[in-house]
This record gives sequence, C-alpha cells and structure tokens, in this order.
Amino acid sequence: MAFERKESYQSEYNAFVKANLTNSLVALTKQEAAAGACVVAPYKVSEGSLTPIELTTRTGGFTTNISCGELSLDANTSIADFSAAIVENNNGIEYGDQLSFVQLIQQTSDTTGTPYAVMRKYEVTLSDSTDKVGDYLPLNLIGVDGGNIVVNEDSPVGGIFFALSRKSGSKILVSTQYIVMDTTTYYDQYTTAAQRANAIHSYGQSDEVFLSPTTTNEASASAPAVTLSILSAKLGQNAIALNGGYLGKLVPATSPTLLVNFNTTIDATSISVVVKPYSGANINAVSPSASGSQISANLPSYSGSNEMPVHQIIVTLDGVNYTASFAEEADSGDGVTE
Repeated sequence: MAFERKESYQSEYNAFVKANLTNSLVALTKQEAAAGACVVAPYKVSEGSLTPIELTTRTGGFTTNISCGELSLDANTSIADFSAAIVENNNGIEYGDQLSFVQLIQQTSDTTGTPYAVMRKYEVTLSDSTDKVGDYLPLNLIGVDGGNIVVNEDSPVGGIFFALSRKSGSKILVSTQYIVMDTTTYYDQYTTAAQRANAIHSYGQSDEVFLSPTTTNEASASAPAVTLSILSAKLGQNAIALNGGYLGKLVPATSPTLLVNFNTTIDATSISVVVKPYSGANINAVSPSASGSQISANLPSYSGSNEMPVHQIIVTLDGVNYTASFAEEADSGDGVTE
C-alpha cells in the first residue's frame, strides 16, 4: 500500500482505510473475524501521480497498457532489454522506476473452512542490469503478447494488480491502482445482504440507544470489545513473521519452539496449537502455554524427508479457532517475495 498524497500524520494503513471506506462491502461474522478470515476485494491499494497500469480482460488472463514494442519475453531476456523496451515505448515510465506485480490468492482453510488470502509479490527495477527478468518476475504468469505485457492465468486465483513506483528526492511517487478481481466467487458470497445481516447479528443486538437520556443520575460507560486475532509468529531462530508473511520451514529431525503473538491478552483455560505445512501431515504442538498475549509451544521432531514451509498456524482457545496463514517463500532480498 502506498498513498502519495496522504497527510503527514497518517500511516499508510490509515490512508488505505480512508480510501476504501465506501468500498468496504465485505461482511465477516464475529467468529470469522476471530479466525482471521480474509476475502479479496477490489480495494484501492495505491494513489499517486504516476501513470496507472490498466488491466483489461483477455482470453486466459489480462492485457496491460504497458507496451514493449517488438520485445519477446522469455527466460533469456535481460532486465536491460526489458527495461529499454518499456522506457522507449511508454511515456511517463523512466529508468529507475520499479514495476511491481502482486497476486492475492484466495483459499479456504481445510480445517476451519475460513477463507484466507496468500499474497505473492514480484518486483523489478528498470535498469541496465544483465540479470534475467525471470529471476524477478514469474514468466509462467507474465509475458508479452501483441506488443503489450500480459498476465496469463490457467485458472482464476482471487485478485491481481500491477503498480509503478519511483523515488523522487525524499518522496516515493506511485501509480493509482486497484485490485482487479479475476474471480468473485468469495467476494459475491461475503457481500450479500444476508451475509451482512449475519455479521451484524453475530456481534449481538440491542434496543438500547446510546444517546438516549436515562431516568436516573447514574453514569454508564461501555468499552469497545477487542476481537482476538493472531498478529505474528516466530519459528525457532527465524525472524518474527507477520500474519501473511513468511514464517519459515520445518527442518527434518528438529524440534523448534513456536511463539504466536495475539493482539490482546489471552484468557483461555484450554489451548491447542496445530501447524500445517504446505505439504504433509499437520503437526500438533506440545504443551502450549499462554503468557500475556503470547503463546509458546514446542513442536515435535519433524519427520518429513525435506524442508517444508509452514502454511498455517491454527490456535484453538476454549474451542474457538484462530488462524494465521503464511507465504510459501521468503523475500529473496532482491525484491521478490512469494
């Protein structure tokens, strides 16, 4: 998320919320929100002065308005050739600009049935580098057809978008972009009037009007409830990973410690933790315990033959499931995150 004209006191998240107040049509019940549900929606993700990258539907995917002339994009194409084709054929795009492509893959938890999204980010800076474009962009998805960059999809995933960004002094200039939906199956389900009614009902109903004068001189107050959710986790010696980031891999014959951080104090008498790898059987954590807003647990020795990234962590507190999903691959340090 990047909002070029946000107020100095605003965070990027605040600016994102403000930009999408009228687009927030997704309705989640209290239970779905507590489980970490996420539904891909056509939100505005950036706002700025650079030329927007448009996506129009085509058979098997989308076509962008980025022209590449006669370029043929394959595994041998260098960043230098790719950059030259783009800069020469598109007004408003310069060397040093960063081209980003993001996939938001809509999935459903096999354990809880809760919808969630996995984000995959790819970035390349336009330059005279001899590195291969395929080291930064997924050429199984991105190609050139009819002289323009296209997105090829065998099947819909959820949502996608491109974005252009540029450093200008101390500022970052960006293009204005929205998530483009390639399937609306989940979005349609979670934006119905019935779903909104279910969501409202799940938080309880009251006939009491907050501003209605009372018949006594007694004061009353109510504090807003905080919906419990998983913020981050830490696997062994790996770095702390935010929900949706890259947690790390399970390594054969090792028993790492797992830390799970919630957004508020945990008050539960029954705690269980399940770790779900991208492939293979789920793993039940040993003797999980809570302290403040953190749960710690040990994982039994991983019996897999190969290292396997963690897909999900499912924490059950007094019978209620809370889920965090993690990326399959880490940011390589070269601007690619899966």
